[in-house]
Amino acid sequence: QEFPELNYEHVVSKSPIGRRLFTDFCNESEELKCCNKFLNDVRILETERDLVDDNYEKLAPEESRLALAQKIYSQCLCEEAESKLPDHLIDQDKVKIVEDKTSGGKVPGISILK
Repeated sequence: QEFPELNYEHVVSKSPIGRRLFTDFCNESEELKCCNKFLNDVRILETERDLVDDNYEKLAPEESRLALAQKIYSQCLCEEAESKLPDHLIDQDKVKIVEDKTSGGKVPGISILK
């Protein structure tokens, strides 16, 4: 019997149980707690949906996605961020690209995780 690849996409993104285990794992570590918020916000940004009172509401295309991208950057990626992701988990060159795109009024379509 073949097993699926053991990577984030297969274990967490496509499996509710895997996602729950990953969430619990991250919540056990002060350093990783911010990862859950970041990944949830990115998932919302990528699907253009926002969870409000257990209902999915479509976000306004570009303006709302840009606002969410800027929020993610300011809360998780910039040096002054309150919930900054650990440096060893992110690619700083890609963070710079995200910074440039969001400050230029564009929604980044780039993965910053290593």
